[in-house]
Order: sequence, then structure tokens, then C-alpha cells
Amino acid sequence: MSGRSAAVLHGLPTFAVPPLPVLTSREPVGLGHRGTTTVRLAGLRDDDVTTWFGVPVTSVARTVVDLARHDRVDGVMAGDAALHEQLVETSALDAALATARGWPGIRRARSVLALASPLSESPLESLVRLRLHDAGLPQPARHVWIPGTSYRVDMLLPGHRLIIEADGREKYSGDELWAEKRRETRLRALGYRVERLLWEDVVRRWPETRRRLLATLRLPPDVVEIQRENQPRQARSARVER
Repeated sequence: MSGRSAAVLHGLPTFAVPPLPVLTSREPVGLGHRGTTTVRLAGLRDDDVTTWFGVPVTSVARTVVDLARHDRVDGVMAGDAALHEQLVETSALDAALATARGWPGIRRARSVLALASPLSESPLESLVRLRLHDAGLPQPARHVWIPGTSYRVDMLLPGHRLIIEADGREKYSGDELWAEKRRETRLRALGYRVERLLWEDVVRRWPETRRRLLATLRLPPDVVEIQRENQPRQARSARVER
């Protein structure tokens, strides 16, 4: 088992669940879609493979690197979760990246996993950080306690006093709603601006969300584009591998 299928077994989030189990073979036999599975050919070292209740599965480090090679969203979600849950150490990811040198998508994987952090507490937080990075917007401090309050916020851009909450719930009810309302009112009274980002805002309406964030930060789009172009090459969105 490998790729997204391996991620499922390891309990790692991905953007989607594969329609068929994904397998990796060391030998060029029975490759492609086989009705009930998808089989890929790739090199596998002994330490790239572990077991899940007797089922051979790629290790957490190898799984995360493979995901990041093929899909940036999968890579950052799984990488953050693996580090947060202490399923893998950064050194193991670095070693897996070194082993995959020259493989298709390895530059993409390096750039994505350079962003991976154990501080992200949900797939939505991981995706928000990736979107901010790709848009050339400042990277936020995460899980910050606001001075003078008992409030911890998901993300904070201190220089702009902008709080970003990655909100997995689309609505609150009852006492929870009023508590959240009081919390936000207090934060605004302290001079902070609050932006709540739902899954829909980040996945389906990101261009609109990006424009809203630019307006909130008072950053014109052309300035952001210049900032993004001036980022180091490895920090930009991955390019097609040669």
C-alpha cells in the first residue's frame, strides 16, 4: 500500500480518498489500473516499508514524501499531521527527501515540506498556510495567546494585527455562538481584525478570499505579485520537473 492509501492506513489526512487502493511494486508486473487496485512501479528500500496489521505499507516518511511529490495540498496536510502527531521526525523526512533525489516531483516535495510544521492542528490550517504562501502573503504566527486575554487564536499576522481563524464549523449554536461572539467583539475592541476562513473560502472561493485578505491588509495585488517573484526559488510554487 502506498500514496493516499498508505496515508489512510497511517491516519494521515489527504485532500481526497483514492477511488481504488494504491499499490507500489518493485517489479514491472501488472502495472496500472487492475479493476480493484492501481499499481505503480517505484524503487522501494527495505526501510521504506513497514506493516499495518500485517499489510505491507510505505513508511510514514516515504508516504509523506510521495504525497508531496504528486500533490502539494496532500503533502502539506499529511506532513503537518505526521509532525503534529509525532508519527515522524523532521530528520526522517529529510532522509526520505534525500533518498528520492532525482525522482519526478522531488523539487515540489522539497518546497512543500519546507513549510511543514507540527504546529498545525487541522488540515484546514495547513491548507490556509499553503494558500497564504502561494499568494505571496505573510506567513502567520500560529496558536498565539493574545495579551491581556485568555484567548488563543489560530493564526496572527502581528505587524498587521490580523487574526485568521481556520474554522472547520460553518455555524455555531446556543451558548457557543454567544461565547464566540463575545470573544470576537473583545478582540476587535483591542484593535485586532478578525477573518474567519471556512473550507469553502479556501477551496472553492480562494480568489475572492485572497482579494478580501489583500483589502484587509491594504496590500495592492501588484505589490504582492512583486513580493512573490522576489521569493527564493525553492520557496515558490513548484515547477514542472525536467
